[in-house]
Amino acid sequence: MKIAIFYNKKTNPQNKKYALEVAVVLEKHQLKYFFNPELSDIKRIDLAIAVGGDGTVLYVANLLADLKIPILGINFGHRGYLCSIQKDEIANGLQKIIAKKYEIEERTRLRAEIINQNHPTSTLEALNEISIGGINRTVHLNATVVTPQKSIETEITGDGLIVSTRTGSTAYNINAGGPILLTEALSIVANNAFFQSDALLSITKSLVVPSETLIKVTDLSHNAANLPYVIADGQKSIKISKGDRISIRKAKNKNYFMKF
Repeated sequence: MKIAIFYNKKTNPQNKKYALEVAVVLEKHQLKYFFNPELSDIKRIDLAIAVGGDGTVLYVANLLADLKIPILGINFGHRGYLCSIQKDEIANGLQKIIAKKYEIEERTRLRAEIINQNHPTSTLEALNEISIGGINRTVHLNATVVTPQKSIETEITGDGLIVSTRTGSTAYNINAGGPILLTEALSIVANNAFFQSDALLSITKSLVVPSETLIKVTDLSHNAANLPYVIADGQKSIKISKGDRISIRKAKNKNYFMKF
């Protein structure tokens, strides 16, 4: 088994130390490993170990999105919602891997496509959420939610909109007042705002829709200074241009996580 250990060299000087601690345990079990491999080497690995916190796991998840390589998150950070084991469980976790006492869990991803005059201009993918909003400014959005059963058109004026997966429902989504998803679905949250639609209750600020739903968003502010950003997992962002529309749906790619 070839194992890649990923850690963030920039955010915390301790990350390298933590990665070396994992390497020591791997060596005791005579397992081959290497650190932060180049893109050309990633396809050769059998398991990716993300050392740190949820930010590191999200980075690795986006790196491996089109590959069926399982991810094991080891939490050396704070919450570690996306991590399978804590730092004091490394030896026990690796013994389970060697004994093949684990499950591989599939996780849905999201894809946002920015379109101008019917031509795609850029795309973003995320494991947790795609958010649309201004930076310290109010935005005015039109959102059309197309489910397999019906289509709903609504407007949002406020901080913006969050579309999250089941995986991301315990992250930015819940902080904005969205629900925790216990099954594969999408959560759509009006961030610090409400949906304005005759088809919905006036007090509604979040929706749970099937994972096959398409969400189409356009900017209604007509003010270049207020054009919103599309942000994927809080890590990558694109500022939309006048006339852009954003299409959000379940991505074809998935992530695979090792669970015990």
